[in-house]
Amino acid sequence: MALVGWTRASGKIDYLCGGSLIGEQFILTAAHCKQDESGLRPDTVRLGTHDARYAQQIAIRDIIVHPSYDDYTKYFDVALIELGQNAWISPAVCPACLWQEGESPSGPMEAIAFGVTNLNDDPSPTLQRVVLSYRLKEECEKVLTTNKTRIPQGVRADQFCVAGKDMATCASDSGSPVDVKRVDISGSMISLINGVVSFGTACVPGLVGVYTKVSEYVEWIEQMTQTSMSYRACTKEIKCFRKPGEPSNMNINLFKTNSRFGLLWDELEGSPNECGATLIDYQYLLTTASCVTTSKGHPKFVISTRGERVAISNVYV
Repeated sequence: MALVGWTRASGKIDYLCGGSLIGEQFILTAAHCKQDESGLRPDTVRLGTHDARYAQQIAIRDIIVHPSYDDYTKYFDVALIELGQNAWISPAVCPACLWQEGESPSGPMEAIAFGVTNLNDDPSPTLQRVVLSYRLKEECEKVLTTNKTRIPQGVRADQFCVAGKDMATCASDSGSPVDVKRVDISGSMISLINGVVSFGTACVPGLVGVYTKVSEYVEWIEQMTQTSMSYRACTKEIKCFRKPGEPSNMNINLFKTNSRFGLLWDELEGSPNECGATLIDYQYLLTTASCVTTSKGHPKFVISTRGERVAISNVYV
């Protein structure tokens, strides 16, 4: 989680937006966070705020707004902030992975922000987590109080609508992530960002918020950052996700069977989380073509969740 700030003449920093670190040098946020109400651009980003040992304050080098965004509608509300220097990756500062699929993930999701907890409050000093659920497009459009000229096409395919039962996303949440949890081959819980806070109704529990669907912009993000956002590329940094206190609450025994394996290109080195495979009979495993056609060539070994390694004899694409 990142805080996007504006340094005032007094030296005070107003954190009016949030964002997500998606590499050592880029923050994913909302396009409308490119300036405040006075037209001033943000100049600083704070990372690792929830753990003072790892907190970092980094100047902003550039803000890359999606080329189709304009100030008159609520569409294409996505931007990238380029940092003046690389972030220091630590247990409290870790790049996020992005949801890649065209279909939105099923089940509940979680919004993460330092925004206000009530309409008339100041921003919260602690990280807030709000459990959200999907709302149908038609249901959402009925209750949106936004001027219809700002959303002339209604809620589009590159947006989605959610609501929270007990809390809602509020002021200062703009640009903050909404994510879903998934379990990797070793049973670790991984967060995947599938939305960016864009706009919504008043900050009242039960009302709706509209989010930019991240999967629709992965290609643009990769072009701007010159970095692959694929699951395989992202999970190379998987170790920084393994934070104490965030174990999976799922039945890990389901995932620690002999049917699940990782792929290795070297018997002694490499991460079993880079690519996975599923045993479909006593001799063959099923995986994706992209996992076995990398610049490193075919994988050479499979590794079980117990650390057992077996050489690969053939790969069929």
